[in-house]
Amino acid sequence: MLRRTLIRLPIAVTALSGCTHAHRQDEVFSWFLRSVLVDAQKAPSDADPALRSIRLVVESQVSAAATFFDLEDLAGQIKLMPTVESSAIADLLLHRTSASRVRLSASLLPQAVTVDYVSPQVQRTIFSDDRGLGEAWQMFYKTYPGSGGLLAFSPVGFNLAGSQAVFAYAVRSGGLRGSGHVVLMRRVLSGWVTEDSQRLWSS
Repeated sequence: MLRRTLIRLPIAVTALSGCTHAHRQDEVFSWFLRSVLVDAQKAPSDADPALRSIRLVVESQVSAAATFFDLEDLAGQIKLMPTVESSAIADLLLHRTSASRVRLSASLLPQAVTVDYVSPQVQRTIFSDDRGLGEAWQMFYKTYPGSGGLLAFSPVGFNLAGSQAVFAYAVRSGGLRGSGHVVLMRRVLSGWVTEDSQRLWSS
């Protein structure tokens, strides 16, 4: 009995670690969106369409591919951020194949904001190969009226102390229109604040 317990313990620890990472990841995304949405209300013209709407449409799983970044290339760009810690970059690369679910904290977002989570299956239906981009986006906005586009997140990398987080996100709003960003956040007593943010591509 003792031997069996010792064999199963690493599996339990691994599962717990994965849950903890996913929970912290959602917390980071929620604090980031909270600050972005507040800023968008102050200066709507400066915000991406998907981030100045009170209806957020978010891909339901984190995915590096969905942000249109190669994580190896992204790591090179992140290294240029003067305050980023190498352990945060290493953790980001460690979770490159993560497909954990995104679940934002409603209590952290402005009260008027609603969130729709789009599964890979629904995305494949809307953006199917037999449908042109224009028709696909018409269907998207018919399905999610009032939204400003589709938001996707990469996995989050945390430093060893858990006080710094780095991730990428992409916004698509129609046709080939969109942009990709990398964000560095820092843990403070009240939550998370953005330490650095860079737009790396736009179309």
